[in-house]
Amino acid sequence: MPRAVSSGNCELCGKSFRKSGMTRHLQSCLAKTGGAKDAAGRSIHLVIEDDDRPEYWLHLAVPAAASLEEVDAYLRHIWLECCFHLSAFTIDQTYYDYTPFEIEEDDDFTDLLATWLNTNRKDMNVALGDVAPPGKRFRHEYDFGSTTELTLRSLAEIDGDGGGKIRLLARNDAPAVECVFCGAPASWVTRTEEDRIAMTGGLCEGCAARMDIDIDYPLPVLNSPRCGVCGYDGDTIIIGEPIGGFDDDDDGDE
Repeated sequence: MPRAVSSGNCELCGKSFRKSGMTRHLQSCLAKTGGAKDAAGRSIHLVIEDDDRPEYWLHLAVPAAASLEEVDAYLRHIWLECCFHLSAFTIDQTYYDYTPFEIEEDDDFTDLLATWLNTNRKDMNVALGDVAPPGKRFRHEYDFGSTTELTLRSLAEIDGDGGGKIRLLARNDAPAVECVFCGAPASWVTRTEEDRIAMTGGLCEGCAARMDIDIDYPLPVLNSPRCGVCGYDGDTIIIGEPIGGFDDDDDGDE
């Protein structure tokens, strides 16, 4: 079966483009609108894609001075956060990790993870532009149990005025999820017998209301690669305020 074509909207001009053409369009649209330069004059066009579900993707304008921790906070806000899981970037065999909880001095869990990955370990308090300049491809992982793995690409330095914040340039349209009982658009995803982590069985409002259907821990259908995974319901809690901040309208509830 051929893979469904993924499309999305450009946040600068409002037009819709296929995933394959969005990068080329944004290069042109950014030049026309000049909408993504930070106060220091440098931002990076960052493209992000889920490894297992490539129909989920983002284009961001990130100030080059923004820390990896700020990028992590943005990804949690728009796509990932459900239960305060650990997360990490891997760039050139260096492992940049972050946890929302204090780790005891004698707890070497994250050091062990770095050893398994054969990487050096550092924290996320480094500037994106210093470790992932244009041309760099790197990775992000969220939740080391039911892991969401992302591939990120720094495409180019871009100009404009983004107010020093991470800005959403484009994102995928929400993939269709059908009710497993009637084929109508699903509002919920439910756990299946075969998969106790990813809850991929769609359920519409009508079928959900039927008393003869046993609903096992339903979660809302949301435009996120965490849809149906762990306890993701779109309610995000960010610990601490990112230095550069980001637009509150950029969330995973679309």
